[in-house]
Amino acid sequence: MSAEDNKAIVRDWLDARNAHDVEAAMKFWAVHRQNDIRDAFNGFTRTFPDLSITILDMIAEGDKVACLRELHGTHLGSFGKISATGHKISWRAMDLYTITDEKISDIIRMGDNLDLLQQLGVSVS
Repeated sequence: MSAEDNKAIVRDWLDARNAHDVEAAMKFWAVHRQNDIRDAFNGFTRTFPDLSITILDMIAEGDKVACLRELHGTHLGSFGKISATGHKISWRAMDLYTITDEKISDIIRMGDNLDLLQQLGVSVS
């Protein structure tokens, strides 16, 4: 597959994510990742029911796709031990996807978790 084909898979996954359609989203993931991704998908949807993701930049080479994205949502459900706050959040992260046999087979995410916690009103010292 070309780098552009791999980028299209990631874009389509994020489109399904933005549509809050977990079953459509699963078709972009390798079978061995689907349970974990489904759990995370449903958990984030409960926590941020209006969640939307904006792609800020995307670069691909070989089987890798790097995606700088920004997540927006309202904290209306528990996030770990943090009860719903009603705070609107905007969280940037970089995701590195691996594409194998036309499916996402791995993801590494690096985000500013401290910023996210502060937006949720968590006092961090």
